[in-house]
Amino acid sequence: MTNLNRVEFILSEVLQAYRLRWQIELIFKEIKSYSGWHRFNTNSATLLFSLILMSFVVVTLKRYLAHAVQANLYNSGAIEEISTHKVMKSGTRLFGSLILSLMNAGKSLVSCIKKLLNFWGDNAKREHPARDGCSGRTRLGLCTVGGA
Repeated sequence: MTNLNRVEFILSEVLQAYRLRWQIELIFKEIKSYSGWHRFNTNSATLLFSLILMSFVVVTLKRYLAHAVQANLYNSGAIEEISTHKVMKSGTRLFGSLILSLMNAGKSLVSCIKKLLNFWGDNAKREHPARDGCSGRTRLGLCTVGGA
């Protein structure tokens, strides 16, 4: 059910919008599950807002890097898909090294990025990439950064 005008929005468009909305819900779930919001121990509204905002930045950066790994695999001839869910759950120590490198004026930044991307390339492959073509993100036309 929807309150959208049937003349302006056909059923397939409404379904497409709902599917994309679900992707946004999944991002919120990842943030809540893997950002440690339950561990924020502060009475400062400003600090809390900053921590939540930074969680969004980290999730966005991790997703972007996961799609970069996917594009790199695609360009190298490998047809393996990367799971953003597995990316969120793994590589925390390596991602932390990347952030520390940024804080230290980029010293060893390239090395940290290579280690992290190689780790995800080896350990964050999707379990059922064929299923995605039928019911998942590729059916919606969502593709990786640099992907086909």
